Amino acid sequence: MGNNFRANERNDGKHKGSEMKEISFFSVPDINKADDYVPFRNVRIYIKSCSEKFRNKHELLLKVGYSKKSYSKFCNRESDWLSLRRNIPLKYLFAIGAELQQIEVEVDADRGEYLNVLKLSFYLKNAVVRVMAAVFFQYKFKPGTTESEAIEIMRAYSKEKHINVCINYPGVKSIWIQPDGASKISYYFPSIRITKKELVPFYIGDGVGKSYLA
Repeated sequence: MGNNFRANERNDGKHKGSEMKEISFFSVPDINKADDYVPFRNVRIYIKSCSEKFRNKHELLLKVGYSKKSYSKFCNRESDWLSLRRNIPLKYLFAIGAELQQIEVEVDADRGEYLNVLKLSFYLKNAVVRVMAAVFFQYKFKPGTTESEAIEIMRAYSKEKHINVCINYPGVKSIWIQPDGASKISYYFPSIRITKKELVPFYIGDGVGKSYLA
């Protein structure tokens, strides 16, 4: 299904957070939205509420294992943790008083929201076209284009141009289409894995059609 195309999918939990620098000229903007859906909304609210109770950041960073000289780095990392754009160290969660059992409860709530989103009717604004490895451009649809109409349009386009394309809803799903007409859907169902050291979120899909500096 085009390994270079899907390499930027970023739904494998190996996030690099804000350290990843996007090359906007070779990337496609995220303009297909699913109402007000925010992946992991309930988990984010819970972790943020815990962090806001811990106002002494200098003390907090030491508990998490950072030095006082790494204050700026810690704040950047914390921002990524709170938005679940980076694996979250358990040291951090324990330091702010977040309970893993409650996080799992919030994940269940997020899954319910996600399933409701999938029932909605989607209207497309653009699709992702892969020109070459790490180089993409957007195909723009006419206003009011339904998902089924967009799939047929891109299936014909992919066949004509002999190029891989993708209809992407960041954080929801991606529909991959090949020149031979084959298609596959990636669903970004909210889930987490807890290791001995980290909480690993799986859901993103917002790296589709993005080019990043190495």
